[in-house]
Amino acid sequence: MTGTVGARVLRGAAVVVLAFAGLALALWFFTAQDDATTRAPDAAVPGVTAADPKAWAAELRKGNLVIATTDASTAAAARTLARDVASAPDSADLRAAGQSIRVARVLGPLDATLVAYAHGRAIAVDAVGDPQLRAFLQYWLGRSAG
Repeated sequence: MTGTVGARVLRGAAVVVLAFAGLALALWFFTAQDDATTRAPDAAVPGVTAADPKAWAAELRKGNLVIATTDASTAAAARTLARDVASAPDSADLRAAGQSIRVARVLGPLDATLVAYAHGRAIAVDAVGDPQLRAFLQYWLGRSAG
């Protein structure tokens, strides 16, 4: 009778071990076949492809940015934004380091109130407070799109 009980215990233990092994094998199989679904989509690069204005091409290639406007009051507000984003006013040292945001008043017509340029990229907006302008400046400052 003790032999029968011992055989039953052994068979029960073998069934439990096989069940755990089967469960582990099933988990491994299904996780190996599963594609991760948690990847976020790539963020869009701000601005559109554009030719560099000749007057600022060398600066833009270094990573500097230029905000062009025809209006004096808009230029003043743009300088404030540029200082905020660059953490310093425009200077020769910042331009040499590719970390400058210059605000330029232009005489010719623009596509919008403000046009910001990075090397190979531009964005046109109608107000200094447009969040797309700040995003463009923050993304491209110190980078080169080309």
